[in-house]
Amino acid sequence: MYPNLYYVFRDLFGTSHAIFKLFQTFGFFVAVAFLAGAYVLTIELRRREKLGLLKGITGMAERKRDTRESGLAWSVGIAALVGYKILGLLVLVKPEMSSEEVRSIALSTQGSILTAVLAVVAVLIYKMLERPKDPEDRKAKTWKEEVTIMPHQRVPDITVMAAAAGLIGAKIFHNLENWSDFVADPGDRCFRRAG
Repeated sequence: MYPNLYYVFRDLFGTSHAIFKLFQTFGFFVAVAFLAGAYVLTIELRRREKLGLLKGITGMAERKRDTRESGLAWSVGIAALVGYKILGLLVLVKPEMSSEEVRSIALSTQGSILTAVLAVVAVLIYKMLERPKDPEDRKAKTWKEEVTIMPHQRVPDITVMAAAAGLIGAKIFHNLENWSDFVADPGDRCFRRAG
């Protein structure tokens, strides 16, 4: 079995970018299993909704369209962070680096200013293009409407809760299985990758 995706991509596609050393094969396939489970659950809930076996919940919701530039700072900040750190890894990581070297770069403050600037520029261009042309439409508008939330619309919430519970449960179970190690150093055992 391949220890991480670097070897999978190297053997299947001939690529050898060390960034793939960050993604452990087991964790990748667990994530794929959660996504596949969410997809299948959505299809099944929609099928049952069409048959009339499941009904949605109806209620009043207040909708607000805020087209002011209030969210611009958040968008730019997140773009800068993603560009600096995540896209920066593509620039900083070299094919000859080991998994430990790649992990140390990923967990450090190192990044790329160039990719951060490019990400911010891309977000600013997107924000300018999505902005309404009419000045009246740029004002905040609030209205109430009746909405029906169907069961299949709750699948993302279910998936996130299942993933979080699975990670926490795996850590607890690992510590219960290795109780003597856990009792010897509980702080270290709670934040280790094992489990």
